[in-house]
Amino acid sequence: MSRLRYTRLTTIKGKHKNSINVLAFSKDGKFFASGCEDGVLSIFNTKSGAEISCYEYDHESPAIDCIIWHHDSESRKVLLYAGTRKGRLYRYNEPQRKGLSNQVRDRVAQLEGPIRCMEFDLGTEHLIVGHGYEVSALRQITSTDWHYTFRFAYPAFPTPANFIRPMLHPMGIHIPRQNNRVLVTFLDHSIVCYSLEHRDVLWSIPPERRIGWFAVSTDGMVIVTTNLFDGIDVYSLASNTLQCTVNIQDDILDNVIIPICLINQDQAIFVGGSDGTALIVDLDTGKILCTLHHSHINNLVQAIAYTELDGTKYLLTGDAEKGDQCCMKVWVGMSPGSQKNNWFKKLHIKDIAFQALTWPLFILATSFIATIIWMVSLWLQFYLSRVPALWAWCSAAFVSVISSLTGVFSGAGSAMSTFVHIETITHTPLPITATTMLVVPPAVTETVTIFNDRYVGEKRESSGEFERLAGVVDGAQEGEYEYICDLSGL
Repeated sequence: MSRLRYTRLTTIKGKHKNSINVLAFSKDGKFFASGCEDGVLSIFNTKSGAEISCYEYDHESPAIDCIIWHHDSESRKVLLYAGTRKGRLYRYNEPQRKGLSNQVRDRVAQLEGPIRCMEFDLGTEHLIVGHGYEVSALRQITSTDWHYTFRFAYPAFPTPANFIRPMLHPMGIHIPRQNNRVLVTFLDHSIVCYSLEHRDVLWSIPPERRIGWFAVSTDGMVIVTTNLFDGIDVYSLASNTLQCTVNIQDDILDNVIIPICLINQDQAIFVGGSDGTALIVDLDTGKILCTLHHSHINNLVQAIAYTELDGTKYLLTGDAEKGDQCCMKVWVGMSPGSQKNNWFKKLHIKDIAFQALTWPLFILATSFIATIIWMVSLWLQFYLSRVPALWAWCSAAFVSVISSLTGVFSGAGSAMSTFVHIETITHTPLPITATTMLVVPPAVTETVTIFNDRYVGEKRESSGEFERLAGVVDGAQEGEYEYICDLSGL
């Protein structure tokens, strides 16, 4: 497999006051959510790392340990479900929308024990929740009403003599795309497959060691888990057996639950750590491909996530037990070929080529047209000079056309000037006084009539300089005025 180079894209600090417990990307990868020890849920933009919304309620809000995104097919809304350590299950309606208030949160259920994992079964429309010492199924009846439907049977494993069988601690849930089944991993009871139809155990893998987080391959044939001791266990679902253990040489603390997921088309394992780093491990060889240095101290990286967006791979890491110094980091990785393609795209080669060729093409076209005109003019001059009368006629016609065009444009300018003058005067009529004059252009003089003590004009022909008509108005005669002007200052 091609080796990816992951680099830090952004670091997000100051958004949580305590340990970051869980990170989860939305289905389309455009957003990610973080849940922390202080009960705060935040939504961020994947590419920019900018915080879009934050849901903080009170100082007694229980820690958030589980988050899943869900796209509701009926309402076409993006929903987010969050489970807390006190068994409260909340639903957030379109939490990625900026500026929404805390009213987007609905309490779905109050369950026994901390909620550690959950998953939606789209076939039966059940929300399968691992909480406390059991795995339960909830079903939505109305937009605000959920019913506790059933719980799965207790897996049967032989108990050695003088040994107390431990309680169930569900750690992970996975629902395959077919066969009405659900896979559940338990802390001390390994992996169990249940029937969603009959709610009983179909098969199980006997426990050999404890299981923390787990991840399932896309084809559903491989399960990888962290074993809380020396590394990663790889299970085959074709034979329902433990295949191998990948030892990690980074001194993971005993009994620390470390997150894990499969990335890069299930070719690599992404796993957190207890020494301030997260690792990318080749699934086939167990070789460490990349080490992400989240921090320079041995703090716990207990939250990770992975997604692909627009051909680019994104990783998330979040640390714990550092108080308000806890932070999240977004990492981006591309294969060498993708990096070259991405670099090439950023050049906007089409725009560069267009701009580079525009001026040369313009100069070439202008030169070509000028050459054609010059050649035509030489040809005309040569042939017309041989016929003096024709040459004189063409010259006179050219001068006549130019004169006509000049007259047309001059007349248009005068008409426009007169029109503007009419509009200006028409909208600002002045009262008639002894010094009020009607000023008329030479070609358009007026016969004065009266309307509401104002001059009114009717066209009549005239010539010469501007005429000035004045007089005192004694009565009123209705009409429409055109030119009115106060000449008291003249």
